[in-house]
Amino acid sequence: EDDLEDEDPTTGKTPSWIKWMRLPEICHVPKSVQLERGQAGSLGFSIVGGCDGLHGKQPILVKSIVPGGSADRDGRLRCGDLILSANGHLMTSISHTMSVTLLKRLQGSVMLAVVSWPGTML
Repeated sequence: EDDLEDEDPTTGKTPSWIKWMRLPEICHVPKSVQLERGQAGSLGFSIVGGCDGLHGKQPILVKSIVPGGSADRDGRLRCGDLILSANGHLMTSISHTMSVTLLKRLQGSVMLAVVSWPGTML
């Protein structure tokens, strides 16, 4: 497959996450991560992606982990993790806004199904 269209114009290289996302699904091993909301009501991570992005349909990925937040204290969620579902609600083909709304509306304990990048599994 030609990676030229995905090259970073400043480096001339294809980002590794794009190559990882092209691996066969058999290489994507889901894991469950259960998080409790923190005192501020946050799950302790932010996301990027969605089917409405400027670059077309993108998966929902963990963008960052809030230091000291629920996800950080749990330790299993990693930046770059692909979020498949939250409490059974599929997140594979929804917009960024819908993903954020869904995650904010889920009460109490939240069960995430995620796929970690190769090399980040613990």
